[in-house]
Amino acid sequence: MKKFFKIMFSKFWKLAELNLLFAVCCLPIVTAGPAISAVFTVTRKFADEMPIFIWTEFWAAFKKHFKLSVLIGIIGLIEMFFSFFSAALYLQIAKTSGSTVWYVLFAVSVSIGLMFIITNFYAYLLCVSANIPFKDIMKDAFILTAVSISKNILTLFISILVCFCMVLPILLTGNLTFSIFFLFAPFSFLALYICFRCYPQIEKYIIEPYYNSRGEKSPAQIRHEELENEKNIFDD
Repeated sequence: MKKFFKIMFSKFWKLAELNLLFAVCCLPIVTAGPAISAVFTVTRKFADEMPIFIWTEFWAAFKKHFKLSVLIGIIGLIEMFFSFFSAALYLQIAKTSGSTVWYVLFAVSVSIGLMFIITNFYAYLLCVSANIPFKDIMKDAFILTAVSISKNILTLFISILVCFCMVLPILLTGNLTFSIFFLFAPFSFLALYICFRCYPQIEKYIIEPYYNSRGEKSPAQIRHEELENEKNIFDD
């Protein structure tokens, strides 16, 4: 994760700017999906250390992936609503009945809801990284969630912990003024973190096998060779 922190600190103000752009675009809830896709597009290029203009790249991705990311967002909201609604219902029944069965169903519902959140990490990254239909995006996202489950759980835990730390001052003081910090963090920073944690799985299981089957080099392999050549030229 050394590279992650290096990029995070070097791009700190750009990430804050990106977060502000994301927050503004999420005000109409229907555009939240395209805004997420645009953030992932920019942060993935940050992770690859590619020179980009945030404004231009953000809006290009926002428009390009609009329809697909709206659909991903709607499906994700439906999935998580039913999961956490079921969890709240089971918890209420468990408290009134005292039966442990309902507590088990509560735990299962919460677990499913959290898995759907991880699935959305991959769904949005696949949306901006691979030119595949919606059904394949969702199928591959579910597979990648299961294949790297332990790594994904840690990614989710860190993400929730960061969000909790951002909310904590509001919970402790009751002062909503602290919510202004959400304009500048943590969403773009978490998107960068998720790119570092999840995108390598997409490359390993989706992108590289595709290019290998065609006897071609993947974009990551080409980029790695270019960086090595630049390093060798510099060393010489």
